[in-house]
Amino acid sequence: MVKNALPSAGDVRALAHHLLSWAEHLAAGPHLNRVLADADRHELVLALATAARAITRLRVRIFPDVGFANPAWAIMLEIFIREANGYRVSLDQLTAEDDLPQLTAYRCLNLLIDKGLIERSEGKTHNDDVWLSLTLPGKRKMMELLLESAEYARRRCGEADSAVQTLHSR
Repeated sequence: MVKNALPSAGDVRALAHHLLSWAEHLAAGPHLNRVLADADRHELVLALATAARAITRLRVRIFPDVGFANPAWAIMLEIFIREANGYRVSLDQLTAEDDLPQLTAYRCLNLLIDKGLIERSEGKTHNDDVWLSLTLPGKRKMMELLLESAEYARRRCGEADSAVQTLHSR
């Protein structure tokens, strides 16, 4: 895809379909105020984080010159997703794969490190990468944000379903 090119109608429809199926899953699933099994919670939070990343990337693609990008959020989200999938995250990978300028990445990483959300560790040998990971408070805050977002979406989907049913009953 050409950089800064608008996504195709098919790309937008595919993302919309993914988000609708995610919303239906939330609406039909267990209430989040009940205790979820760890595996279910992991799956739900990972799906939410992945959807948030897709929406963020779509927003930046559709509005490339508006400045909607939030690199600190993109970094937090990317590290969270990769760690949840069992991968380590290097600084080089993060800047190369996410099309993030190194200077911007360094500035945001330093801010996130100062806030105690991310930690940086050096590799064991001279040629090793710099590794990034969420701190325990960073992981907790991401989990809290994503779980509360899921509960909000579940409630809103229920309200939308009620409104649609009311319209169809008239």
